[in-house]
Amino acid sequence: MLLLAALFLTAALALAAQDRDMAAAVATLAAAATVGAELCRIGLWDNRTSPSMIARLFAQAQAGKRLAIYDRETGLFAHWYLTLRGEEECARASRYDRSLSLLVIEPGAGDPSAAWALKAEIGRWIQTELRATDIAGYVGNGRFVILAPEAGRPATATLVERISSAIPGVDIGMSAFPDDGDSYSVLWRHATLRLRDSKLADAA
Repeated sequence: MLLLAALFLTAALALAAQDRDMAAAVATLAAAATVGAELCRIGLWDNRTSPSMIARLFAQAQAGKRLAIYDRETGLFAHWYLTLRGEEECARASRYDRSLSLLVIEPGAGDPSAAWALKAEIGRWIQTELRATDIAGYVGNGRFVILAPEAGRPATATLVERISSAIPGVDIGMSAFPDDGDSYSVLWRHATLRLRDSKLADAA
């Protein structure tokens, strides 16, 4: 963590030195310090930290925006961050020939109050029952996403059964790397299509 802080300070000083405007230099330093503090707070100084992630956070900080890595409503990862992590996990799975699965989960209830209750149950289950290595986020409109590194189809099927057993009434779509695609966007598309099929089957 001290090494990360030193790197951020060095980078910030270098950037600030390029700014002749003192106000701009101070803003650059402040943005770098904000990003460094946020990365340290959430524990992202290990191999999950990528230049693209840091660049995104730095741009947000410079714009005066809150570093919204987490979704305020659920406490899970936000949509943009989950997408970034998804692409990183796909690249890692491709490089090391590893399994990776993606689940899309939604409340199946049509009644708004019942759907709201299911959404809360899904969020609580995700926060307490997933493996430490799994990555979960909330993308809005009652939809949750789980990335399960090192999980092939059998392990993912077991995970689906666990969720369905613990929270009756949810709809789940899944996809697996590389059979269903080698990028996050393609895995997402396949999982959402299967989620749609699940909903149609429930309605039939």
